Amino acid sequence: MLNFKLLIAFVFVAFASVQDVSAQYRPDYPRGRVTCTATDTGWEEHWGGHRNCGSCLQHHNRCVERCSEQMEVCEARGTTYDGSTRVFRGAGPDRRSAEMAARRSCEFNRNMRHCSVISCRSESRTVSNRSCR
Repeated sequence: MLNFKLLIAFVFVAFASVQDVSAQYRPDYPRGRVTCTATDTGWEEHWGGHRNCGSCLQHHNRCVERCSEQMEVCEARGTTYDGSTRVFRGAGPDRRSAEMAARRSCEFNRNMRHCSVISCRSESRTVSNRSCR
């Protein structure tokens, strides 16, 4: 009976650790390249702004820092056994990673055959927008 309890405890711990690892690795939410610029709120910067709030505040009274994340997004198409098609999406910090993620997404589905990348594009989203003080 003691061996059975130890076996159950071992399986529970092993399963819990697998769940924790999978929760940390989220292929649907990869991290892209984050860039930040700080600009004066009174007029538009003609040369693209400053690197950070400190350098902007040296030249202006009020500044806003905006950070955006740039990532590549690709789509892969697969064909099922009955001939219908389905599109899968993958993203990554560069094109190669995004292509691999899209293809892996398609190939992971056991019903898909002939998975191939059909398109890629670059996407940007704002991750923070704050006032410099």
